[in-house]
Amino acid sequence: MKMGEPKLNAASLFVAGAGIAFLPYIKIWGLLFVGLAVFSVGASITRPPVFGMISILTPAHEQGGTMGVAQGAGSLARIAGPIFAIGIFGKNHLPVPYLCCAALCFATGCITTRYLTLPRNEAAPQ
Repeated sequence: MKMGEPKLNAASLFVAGAGIAFLPYIKIWGLLFVGLAVFSVGASITRPPVFGMISILTPAHEQGGTMGVAQGAGSLARIAGPIFAIGIFGKNHLPVPYLCCAALCFATGCITTRYLTLPRNEAAPQ
């Protein structure tokens, strides 16, 4: 069965969100590895369909610039995310960074499901 990029992207975001949401509450090493594995699988499956959708949905003459912007946004997120998490960890709110990340994954998965998995003619507002 073929999922296509939008459905695969939405599913991987939900898997990543589920994996990271439980990490701060796990007290057993074996379960921690399972939670990390679930998060890692979801997070690593997300990137290829995103760039596939960018290449499909972007005109040929704009693909390079759009890919560069997408990679730049990813780099900024990898810088800002840990700074945000350290600020919250310092205030003794240990689960909050994990839950924020999980909420972002779930919200993005819902947006992806809502707007990118519809047939082309239904996605455009009338």
